[in-house]
Formats: sequence, C-alpha cells, structure tokens
Amino acid sequence: MKQSTFLIIASVIFFGCFLRTDAQSKKANSFPPVRLERKLPTVLISLDSPVLTDLSSGDGERLLRLRLRNNSRWLIKLEASGGIKGVDDAKLYYDVLDQDGNIAKSHGCHVCSIVGLASGKSIVFTLPYRELMNSESIRIKFEFEWEDKVAVAPAEEPTHYVFFRKRYLDELK
Repeated sequence: MKQSTFLIIASVIFFGCFLRTDAQSKKANSFPPVRLERKLPTVLISLDSPVLTDLSSGDGERLLRLRLRNNSRWLIKLEASGGIKGVDDAKLYYDVLDQDGNIAKSHGCHVCSIVGLASGKSIVFTLPYRELMNSESIRIKFEFEWEDKVAVAPAEEPTHYVFFRKRYLDELK
C-alpha cells in the first residue's frame, strides 16, 4: 500500500512539474498591445506647427499650435470647448506648472463639454506662447473610456495627465 501511494504521489508531481497544458504553452501576452505605436507614449502632445499669430482676437498674441494624440487602443475623454475657426480644433483646458511642478496657473473648465478622442486620433489646440515661455510645462487631464468620475466618486478614480514641457521647444531649435 505504501509503495502504490508513493508511486501515485511521485507520478502526480512528475506530470504536474514537467508536462504543460495547452493553456500554459500559449504566449502570456496574447492581448493586443496597449499602444498603437509601441515606441511612443500612450497619450502625447507634440508641436503641430511653428508659433502662430492669433488673427481672431486682433491683439496679435503669439500662439503655440499643439497636437494631442491618443496612441492607446481606447477612447480618451478631454474637457474642451470651441476652438478658433481655421486655427485649431478645440480649446483644451490645462494647468501651467512651474519648475517645481506646482500649479502656477489653471485654465479650468467652467462651461465645456467632455469630448471623446478615439484610438489613433488627434486634436489640434493652441495656447499663448508666453505661458509656456514663463513656466516649465503644461499638463492636460484626461480619462480613459471606462472611467466615469460622474457616476463613481471622483476621489476613487485615478487621474491621468499628459505633459508638454518648455524644453521640447528648445530641442527643436
């Protein structure tokens, strides 16, 4: 009896350790990638064109024309309102940060919409050139499609930001 029990236990250990099932032999990462272009961040901001002069207000303020791109496989949500006709797609709301990462100025949403930006799509927006030149960076808050800060307590959901730093402009010179 002891010998047959030993053989059964030894067989279970042998087959459990050395034989793999079909599920175990599949690649562990069989899900599609999170990023559409693996070498780029999930969400990014890039310079869309050289500095523009705002013709709509008549004050001649210099504007940075930036492009926010969704490089994830999911829709993202942004706070936005109407942009400048012929110049950008929308006005996005952002924080201006100092060199210590503190908020120097906040351009928050008072009356705006939540805009969905589909996977692989981008949106062009502008901001005053002087704001970035007098600070370290800007950041824009976004949410992924499955996050719902309205239905769920806002403190319970994570907050995501995408940054554009002044040094990116210096690197272009």
